[in-house]
Amino acid sequence: MIRRLVSCGLLALLLFACLFRLDSVPPVWWDEGWTLSVARNWVERGFYGRLLKGEPAPAGLEAAVTVTAPIALSFQVLGVGVWQGRLVGLVFLLGALVSKYFLAKCLYSQRVATFTMAALLIMGVLAEWHPVVMARQVLGEVPMLFYLLTGYLLFYLALSRCLLLMLVAILLWAIAIITKAQALPFWMASLMLPLVLTIYCRRWRLTAVIATGLLSSIATAKLLLWLHDQMLTALPRSEVTGLYEVTALVFDFDSRKRAVLVLLFILPTVFGIYYETRKVVISSLWKRLKTSEETVRLMLLSLVISWLAWYVLLSNSALRYIFPVIFVGSVFLGKFLGDLTDHKVKSNGDLSLNLASVYKRIFSRRFAAKLFIATSSVATLTMLYSFYFAPPDQSFTKVINFLNTRTPPKALIESYESEILFLTDRPYHYPPDQVHVDLIRRSFSSAEYAQIAYNPLAADPDYLVVGPQAKRWNLYGPVLQTGAFRMVASSKLYNIYERVRNRGTGGSTR
Repeated sequence: MIRRLVSCGLLALLLFACLFRLDSVPPVWWDEGWTLSVARNWVERGFYGRLLKGEPAPAGLEAAVTVTAPIALSFQVLGVGVWQGRLVGLVFLLGALVSKYFLAKCLYSQRVATFTMAALLIMGVLAEWHPVVMARQVLGEVPMLFYLLTGYLLFYLALSRCLLLMLVAILLWAIAIITKAQALPFWMASLMLPLVLTIYCRRWRLTAVIATGLLSSIATAKLLLWLHDQMLTALPRSEVTGLYEVTALVFDFDSRKRAVLVLLFILPTVFGIYYETRKVVISSLWKRLKTSEETVRLMLLSLVISWLAWYVLLSNSALRYIFPVIFVGSVFLGKFLGDLTDHKVKSNGDLSLNLASVYKRIFSRRFAAKLFIATSSVATLTMLYSFYFAPPDQSFTKVINFLNTRTPPKALIESYESEILFLTDRPYHYPPDQVHVDLIRRSFSSAEYAQIAYNPLAADPDYLVVGPQAKRWNLYGPVLQTGAFRMVASSKLYNIYERVRNRGTGGSTR
């Protein structure tokens, strides 16, 4: 009875954390705006893409259609808005948590599954890495993890129970690798290592199943992308060059230092991965792979190790890029904590002679684990409390109200803040997607890219909105210094400028 009450209380707390102030916590930001805009255009205008000066424009930096389509469905049913778009991520999160729980239970035990959930939900260090906070944003990571982990779960069930489930696993893996292209090499690594080992061990049936999953998933992903291009995109996509060089293949020394620093914040997860890797090496797992549990464990381990190695060695060290390692790797942290707190200690000697040493070993291990869980829980709850109950900031609402009520209906808005463009009812203009790549490249302090080839005045805007993204890159700093705009409104996050067209009379808009 008490256990059920505790479970219901934790579930209620999780639902509260998911839904409380969903439209404003965290503040809507740049990465979300593009996806929300495309979903809105799909629902209201019937085309898959963006707007530019009020006219249809190519799709570009938004999330994949596997993320945008559920959001468009939410808009169709619940109306267009921030919370309606973010609600989709929470649905994906609940699905990912369920898949993760049953995957941990199938691969290990009920005890490990419980510790895995604890590792995910009450051991967050930064808000950016907490699953609920990630899911409350319109991003591709949580949907990708749902598709990916559910695919692994069904693959396990296909090996152990019904082989027909392999067809669904293939479809989900295909959707996962087009949801976030970033996942493709690590997912491939997770299948390639077991594939090589099964060939080495001459386990041809398992070799055939894994090879079928690998090749069929890639083929299905290509088919889905082709169908997307044929059915949804009427305009050619925006072409961007150099994106991988500033996100996935970065050799900047400062990025490497930041990546190593990040590891210090996720040491428990790293240690859990090391703990499982050590067990695999000691038990000579590569010589067996006799069970479906061993096979899928090795898959997940290959996935997180390869992803972690890429993050440390080649990524641009953005915090969200390590989130999948934390989420998937939580099963190994859960296994480590489960073993550490297990009170069942086998002793083959005389109990009276070994009592002191056994007690000391049990007490120290269990005490250390409980202390870690308690301190991590307090730190996580403190972080989430400050995150959720921070004084509300009305900057986003104020700038939208200003643009929609205090500017002429045909006034052209220039802005780099995609979240503003999502809800404004005025025609707007934004920099080409290539400018984003150039701005990231400039942040690496390369003199070659110090100047950004973009003139905001070329579109002849009436208003300019400068928010967090443009301030971060100083995109509009040069044009503001020319006096072409004057500030007419400001808030904590955004500044609104009006175009100065007749300097002799103090400025006016057309």
